[in-house]
Amino acid sequence: ISNCHLKSVLCFFGFSHLLIKMNSKYVLVEHISDINTIIKQPLQSTHRIKFTAFDVSKSYVVFGASSGGLYVFNRHPHQFLKLIPSKEGAIVQVCISHDEKHLSLATSKGAVVIIPNCFYENCIQYHTHHEHRGNIVTAIKWNGDELYCGDNLGKITVITLPSLLVSAPIIILRFDNAMNLMNS
Repeated sequence: ISNCHLKSVLCFFGFSHLLIKMNSKYVLVEHISDINTIIKQPLQSTHRIKFTAFDVSKSYVVFGASSGGLYVFNRHPHQFLKLIPSKEGAIVQVCISHDEKHLSLATSKGAVVIIPNCFYENCIQYHTHHEHRGNIVTAIKWNGDELYCGDNLGKITVITLPSLLVSAPIIILRFDNAMNLMNS
């Protein structure tokens, strides 16, 4: 977990004062059980499901789970909003678009899923892409209406969102090494 993401999660839940020391290797936080209680509240009925990825935006915190579900929390007021199911497998990456219109995820099977307007509408639509099938998607990043995806074999694809239809992924680069981080 990056320092920036951890700070965002702590601030989201009102625990920014608990952060004592943070460096590149260690994070020391008091009262971690209070944070866990709030985050894991939707998982109280099961012990098999674990959170595996998350992303933070201005209004939302979204956790991906080993079950394939997305757990969406509102930042203000602090509350659990909804569970968005997915049938593509365990989630390994989650990314909220900068304008908070779209949510993207990558699964352990290499599927990349885009869910438009999931924060505002109850009727969830899924746009699934299998360009990375069999690979591990190691990084996803929004840049406007483009979603960039990188995997463990060094393949980078871009999915461009037109106004109504999601286009097929385009392979833009291939590296000899795994893609681990993308910044816009």
